Amino acid sequence: MVYLAQHKFAEAIAALKEAMSLGGSPNVYATLGYAYAVSGRVEEARRVRDELQAIRPYVPPYEMAIVATGLNEVDEAFEWLERALAEHAAWMAYLNVCPLFDRLRADPRFADLLRRIELNS
Repeated sequence: MVYLAQHKFAEAIAALKEAMSLGGSPNVYATLGYAYAVSGRVEEARRVRDELQAIRPYVPPYEMAIVATGLNEVDEAFEWLERALAEHAAWMAYLNVCPLFDRLRADPRFADLLRRIELNS
């Protein structure tokens, strides 16, 4: 996360790949997809998204929102966040502070999500 915040994308990708080799979670893999997307490696980000969607029987919506945000697919990101909210995903508690969603903050839908999960009080 620090490498991403510093726009050190090669280092972020390397660290995330290492985390995946050690048994990374869908959240780590989604963050890798985000890192690919924001570093311009769009095809690799889309591959991550497709592989996450293939997880059966459950696709983690919060993680899918991370990848969609990285790809700047804003409407899709909000659709996934709405699903995460409906499913009471635990990660939604971090929505207001997670830097991966910074590019969504100016959208009125983001403030509405925060209001509905009572993080914007």
